Order: sequence, then C-alpha cells, then structure tokens
Amino acid sequence: MREEYTTASTRIAVLVPAHNEEEVIDRSLAWAIRDTGRENVYLVADGCTDETVRFASYWIGEEHIYETDRMGRGPALLEAMRHFGLLDRYDGIFMADADSLIMPGSMEQYRASLESDVGAVIGHMLVLEEQSNLYACWRRYQYFWGFNLIVRAASVYRGCFQNTPGCCTVYSSAALKRIEHDPYNPAEDMDFCYQIHRKSLGRIVWNPNAWVQTADPLTLADYRRQVIRWGRGWWYNIRKHRMGLRFKAVDLLVGYVTLTQTANWLRAIVVAVLGLWWLGGGGATWLLKALAASYLLDFSVIGAISVVAAVRRKWDVVKWLPLYPVMVFVDLAFYGYAFLTQRRGLSAVWTSPVRERR
Repeated sequence: MREEYTTASTRIAVLVPAHNEEEVIDRSLAWAIRDTGRENVYLVADGCTDETVRFASYWIGEEHIYETDRMGRGPALLEAMRHFGLLDRYDGIFMADADSLIMPGSMEQYRASLESDVGAVIGHMLVLEEQSNLYACWRRYQYFWGFNLIVRAASVYRGCFQNTPGCCTVYSSAALKRIEHDPYNPAEDMDFCYQIHRKSLGRIVWNPNAWVQTADPLTLADYRRQVIRWGRGWWYNIRKHRMGLRFKAVDLLVGYVTLTQTANWLRAIVVAVLGLWWLGGGGATWLLKALAASYLLDFSVIGAISVVAAVRRKWDVVKWLPLYPVMVFVDLAFYGYAFLTQRRGLSAVWTSPVRERR
C-alpha cells in the first residue's frame, strides 16, 4: 500500500486506544496511515482478548503497539504516551477512536492550526457515511447544527468551547504535559477541555476543514449507555472545575447550556402534569397551550434543520424525521437519569458497543 502523506515541521502522532476492536481496527488504521504516515501511528491495546493486536501489527508493526491490562481509555492513553515518549517527540497528539476515520487531507489542516499558542485543535465530526439507522441520523442532525452553530459561535467568541471531542481533537504536547489525569472521569475529553481553560494552556481553535467520521450506536442499549456516560461526565466535570461560577466566556456558555437543559426537564414535567390533568377533564390551560406551542416551534426548527442537513450532507437524515421529536424526550430521559445517578459508573473503563464488520 502506498503511503500518502505530507511532511511538515509540525509533527502530530495518532494514538489509537482499543479494547477488542477487531471488527473495525483495520479500516481505521488504514485511513490514519494514509493521511499521517505509518511511522506516526500508534495503538494501545487495553486488555484486548480478540485479534485486535494481530490485525494492528499488520498495519503499523509490533513496535508501534503497546499492550496493557484492562484499565480504560484515559489511563491506557496516558501509559502509551509515556511508553512511546510521544510528548517529547511530537508537537501534538491525536487520540483517535478505534472506530473513526480520518478523512484525507485532515492531518494537514490540523498541522496548520496547531500554532505555538494553541492548546487544542477541534476538527469537524461527522457520522460514518454508511450508517443510516435512527441513532446515526439523529446524531447526524445534532452534529450538523452543533458544529455549524454552537461550535462556530464558540470559535468566534473567544474560543469558549465546552468540549474537545476525543474523536476529532488534536492536543498540543505542551498542554498535555500539564494536564492532570483523573481515573474516575467518565469523559476525559471534557476534562481536558476545562483544564486547558482553567490553567490557560493555550487557545482552543476549530478547523472546519479537518474532517473525521465516527461510528455511532447501532442499538438502543448502546445509545443509552453512551448518552448516560456523556451526561454523567458533564455533571462530573461541571462540579470538578466549578464551571459556570466564574465570569469567563466558557463559564457563561456552560451556565447557559445547564440552564437550558434544566428548563427542558421542567418544561417536560409541567407538560406531562398538565396533560394528565387535561385528560382527566380539567380543561386546557393557557400554560399548557403555551408549552405545547413551544414544543411545536422546537420540532418545526428540528425539521427545518434536518432538511438543510440533508441538502448539505446526506438525505437519510430526513428518513427518520418523524421520530426526532421522540428522540428529544428519549435524550431528556437519559440525561435526567444521568443527573440523578451522577456518582455511578465514574470510571475511564468503557464497554465496546456492537460493531459492524467492515
């Protein structure tokens, strides 16, 4: 296979954490090599019991693979960076997911953005092109408005990003040397983001031309685990870093998002209570009508954004449009459960979801 990559003064290593990823690792490493170069791609096998290591050795060689006992994504990444000495040999580290694909030309975009005063570069995250189930299309909708609205706004307004997504972020080695690892944190990418803000480890920038495709859940069980882990990670890091309690741009954004989520839960509860009262013969109140109208407005916006996303990206996003209002309440329920069970499952150890063989 011919290696297609460009050399540059800014060196970035791709480090892939993997636990039993034999179904997807071949394709992910092949794409990483094409855009980065074989000598710059590494893998940490976190307690693998399948053929992940054997498959990976074909692509990057045994010398670029580090095997550990089962410890979880965050600790495994930290051990691998120390083992390979990556922080001293490279300017930046891309801790790519084992089920993600780095699009051609993206690493050059990351290199161009990783300037001396930059702590992290966020790329543009997409759902895998071939995925078209309900959860993938719902994510495709969310990523479309999230990156084109929220992330774009944060990049303009003083880089007040509230997360540096693990599957599409390159961290500078200088920042990583000062970032403390928390083995109980279920969302290390959010933790890294807030540490960069709190410790002033550099600017966080967004490069919309650095594309990364990532796999999304195939089953409701995996989707539930993912959303609950994200929710617990959000609240864990809010408390840990006291987000929203200072007068910095990122605190204002985090505070706004927190209040928005809280308002959505309260609105859903009030609608449910008033709806039951109305069904019991109590009659519709002006408040119930107003809240129902607000949901109608929300779902109209969801529909409009879905159509725009379909035009820009993939028409499958429209196929599941009638179920998106349901997914709004599904997410609310899962995030609400995560809030009520914040202190459960606080560990960097993750369970591999159902994978599609590629």
